[in-house]
Amino acid sequence: LSLCVVTPTRHFSSCFVASPLQNLIQPRQQQQPQQQQQQQQQQQQQQQQQQQELIQKLGAMCDECHCGLRNPAAAAKPAAASVSFFQRHVFFCTGTSSWSSSIEDDGGLIADLARRIKPLNPTLAKKVKLTACSGPSRSDAGMDLLIFPDAVRYFGITSANVGDVIEEHFVNNRICSSLPHEPLLAPYLFVCAHQERDYRCGSKGPPVIDALRRELATAGLPFTVCATSHVGGHSYAGNVLIYPSGDWFGYVEVENVPLLVNQYFVQKTVPWCLWRGRMGLDKQEQEAAAAQYLANHHPR
Repeated sequence: LSLCVVTPTRHFSSCFVASPLQNLIQPRQQQQPQQQQQQQQQQQQQQQQQQQELIQKLGAMCDECHCGLRNPAAAAKPAAASVSFFQRHVFFCTGTSSWSSSIEDDGGLIADLARRIKPLNPTLAKKVKLTACSGPSRSDAGMDLLIFPDAVRYFGITSANVGDVIEEHFVNNRICSSLPHEPLLAPYLFVCAHQERDYRCGSKGPPVIDALRRELATAGLPFTVCATSHVGGHSYAGNVLIYPSGDWFGYVEVENVPLLVNQYFVQKTVPWCLWRGRMGLDKQEQEAAAAQYLANHHPR
């Protein structure tokens, strides 16, 4: 699936060379770049306002939704452009769906990696997000890690060897060949069900997980569905994350699951009224993607 992303044009002021006429024309030269800058700021503000209006229209579409994924909450608070910017998502395979409100408080590998990655994140080629998931580890010692968009599973990671993952995968931006790993060949669906963090995710998440597993099995799609810890945006529960594509959806209800699965995996389309954003896109790019879709399919 591809998104048509429109990013604002960046303008740069011209550099003026000193000349004998500088004293005569300097006031005009100073005024012109200033006027251009003001015009550019106004254009950017107008563009952002138009995008916001289109996103509000996206929410209003849920009253008479063309895709069938109706949700009144989405009309009041559209989900589009609500995903915080990050570029790489790491899931800890804990084998449970019960975590402390802050997963770092559970200690062990999660706390260790969180502590070590925090000061590095601003300098990494790809900003890292850490989340616990209910998927079991398949190693006798340590904990498995699932990393997207790289679509790789590392086996048996401990505090003793996690430094190799940090150095090779996060800093050098390549698979750590010295550690046991395998590619992830099928999509994963993650649903926030962090009861200890927020009751909305804790109550809405588990039924959506069950519905997704049933629908995927009916459709003959052997994909993995896991519960996760807090991902951000509990007001949009149920939150469904699809990897390795990195699309996030909010306001997903049990009754909407068949349509979500059919549209995303069978029809290869995005139900935009539930789309929260995508890994790798910042807020402005997410807004532009949603606005571009509306401009093409729902012109004013």
